[in-house]
Amino acid sequence: MSNLQLTFQDVYTKVSEFLGTGSSPSGTNLTNAKNVVHRGYRKFLFPIDMRTGKQHTWSFLIKQAVLNTKDGEWVYDLPTDFKRLAGPFRHEKDSGYPEMVHTTIERIWQMRAGVESTNYPHFYAIKSAPYVKEIGTAYQVVFFETPNNNYRLNYSYVFRPPKLENDDDVFVGGDEASEAILECCLAVAEVEYDDTIGIHNQMADRLVQQLIQDDTPLVADSVGKNYDPAVRYISYQRPLPTIETDEIYPNS
Repeated sequence: MSNLQLTFQDVYTKVSEFLGTGSSPSGTNLTNAKNVVHRGYRKFLFPIDMRTGKQHTWSFLIKQAVLNTKDGEWVYDLPTDFKRLAGPFRHEKDSGYPEMVHTTIERIWQMRAGVESTNYPHFYAIKSAPYVKEIGTAYQVVFFETPNNNYRLNYSYVFRPPKLENDDDVFVGGDEASEAILECCLAVAEVEYDDTIGIHNQMADRLVQQLIQDDTPLVADSVGKNYDPAVRYISYQRPLPTIETDEIYPNS
């Protein structure tokens, strides 16, 4: 079924026309147009919300995922498109295990140095994996205690969209995002080739900010209870039942 999303070819053709290299670029002209599109795409993917001054995370960049642990393994590779966590690691809803605690990698090292323990994972931290030039920066998650069984852990993360290559590839985000992406690409071309911040930069900013406002209601107001021990101490010990005085001193 046809839709209103712009394809990779639709956008690099518009960029080529703006650059004066026609609607059927080839060779260096085609390479230049595609490079501008990728720069404009990156500009769109990581915008600043002008209302807050902070980077906005698009709701359509969040993936739900599951990690299944193995007995004796405490370090796990995260997906190759992983950028950062969007939601915490959690045991299955009806598992009976307590909420997991997101901590620093340094604290994990300290706890592992103090005791070699296997159990259900209670703490986790994200760390960079060893750098490989063919892959770039990848990430891993480490757990404490070391899992002693197969535990199904749910989490969500912000993913990095792949580079567009084929002419009919479409951009992330849907129809409205396509128009904003086009203007972001033309804005990059405007600055790089005309050396000016002009109408396309203004249009890109307006469309992106409008899309951020439309996207914000899709983000939940709450992600649940705050189990950060630095804010609120959480004890998982079962409380002792109250013992009546006559049970302690039956002859008194």
